[in-house]
Amino acid sequence: MPSWRIHNECGRKIGLPEEVVKFIDSHIDTIWGTHDLGLEMPTAPLENPLGIKSDLRVVLDNGINNLFDRLEEEGRLDEVHLDAVALHILLDSIDRRIKSLGTEDAEQKPKEFLYDSIEWIIEKLETQYNRYFLLSDSQGTIKTRINILIKHILSLVKNHERELIECIPSIVKENKEKGRNKVEYGKCTQLLSKLCKKYKVSSCFFSVNGESPLPLASALRRAWSLLEKGETVTIKSIDGKISITASTVEEFVENINKLLESVIQ
Repeated sequence: MPSWRIHNECGRKIGLPEEVVKFIDSHIDTIWGTHDLGLEMPTAPLENPLGIKSDLRVVLDNGINNLFDRLEEEGRLDEVHLDAVALHILLDSIDRRIKSLGTEDAEQKPKEFLYDSIEWIIEKLETQYNRYFLLSDSQGTIKTRINILIKHILSLVKNHERELIECIPSIVKENKEKGRNKVEYGKCTQLLSKLCKKYKVSSCFFSVNGESPLPLASALRRAWSLLEKGETVTIKSIDGKISITASTVEEFVENINKLLESVIQ
């Protein structure tokens, strides 16, 4: 998925309130447990009558239907919040298509890529509904909600085509950076381990933004995830000897290297 920074930038471009975009992004991706809403189906192993789990899996629920319920509970089932949901799904889908097809078409033909992504979303949502929910949706509630969301996606594109096309280069750039970041991620594990040795940190555990301390590898994964979302991160060793703050992956790597060099000198 694109970073929340890109979601916020695109939200501003099309005139959505920043508070609404942030609410939808954080709740879909972290709080409500509906990450990649509509793009993946939550599943569980299927048990036979003897209670033995098989390799087959059963779909648990529909993410969009679950989201509508959550928005209704929060008193936020309104047009502006549904527009923010539509934007979230659209940007996530563009990101997925870039990861699947590469960056060339998105760079050279962004308008066509935008509409290709929309067709992909609609087809995916309709296929999932027909495959998993058609027979059980006796009142047509899920279908109605899917149609409402598709309507909001199409409306966003109709009213803000130019602005949405302008968002694509940022997603392309971020994907290219993430490709380079995979290499840097491996280096950071080694560098942080070296820092622990240089500072004579007996237990190489780190807290991330004041959260409970984690082993080095887990702490780095947590920090990396936040940085790729565009958030500022501070990691500290449990004894306080090591503290690193950064707002981007590049700054994070740079600050680790600086700290390591100062210790060596």
